Amino acid sequence: MAIDFEALLTRDVFIDYNFEEVMYRWDHREKKYTSSSMAHKSVLSRLLLTIVCIGKRCARAGKSLVSNMKRIYTSMSILDTVIALACRVHAGQLDKSGKPYILHPLRLMLKFETLDEQVVSVLHDVVEDSDVTLDELRQLGLSEHVIRAIDCLSKRPGEVYEDFIARIRPDELARKVKIEDIRDNLNLTRLPTLEAKDLERIAKYHKALRYLLLST
Repeated sequence: MAIDFEALLTRDVFIDYNFEEVMYRWDHREKKYTSSSMAHKSVLSRLLLTIVCIGKRCARAGKSLVSNMKRIYTSMSILDTVIALACRVHAGQLDKSGKPYILHPLRLMLKFETLDEQVVSVLHDVVEDSDVTLDELRQLGLSEHVIRAIDCLSKRPGEVYEDFIARIRPDELARKVKIEDIRDNLNLTRLPTLEAKDLERIAKYHKALRYLLLST
C-alpha cells in the first residue's frame, strides 16, 4: 500500500496501514497533537505521526524545518524528531532496488539498542544528502558525541572513498554505524538483477568492511 505523505500533511490524520487505525487531531487550545498512548504503537505509526506533526507545524509557520522541530521538541522524543527529519530529507529518494530510501536508515536504527546509536543511524546520510547543517542538528539538543559521529559519516565533496572510510575508523560510534550501513548495502537479495557495476560496488564495500572490522 502506497502512503500519500503529501495528503497526510494537509489534514488531521488517520493512519491505517494494515497494522492498526489511529486518529491524531491538532488541539488548537493546547497547541499540540492529541492521540492515544504511542508506547504500544508500531514503528510505522510512530514514524507517520512525527512526519505529520512536523509537516503541519512547518506549513503553518512557514519557517525552517529544523527550527520548527526545535519548537515542538518538548512534546516529542528526540528519536521521533530525527526520524521525522530523515523522512523529510529522504522523501522521494529510492534505493538501488527501487524501494524508499528511508527504509535503509530505519533498518540500521533497529539493529542498535542505545539512543545515540539509533539517532546516528537515522541521521547518517542527512547532512550529506541535504542542506541541513551540523549546527542545526545541535539546535535539536544532540550531543557533541553524536554530532561528531554524524560528521564522520558525512562524505565530503570530492573526498576519495578510501579516505572517507579511514576518517570514520577512529570514531567508535561512527564506525559501529558504518559497519551496519555497509552490511545492509551488501545485501544483494533486494536487487532484481546483478550487473558488473553492482559487483564493483560490492567489492568496494567488502574491502571497507574488512578495514573497519579490524578496529573492533
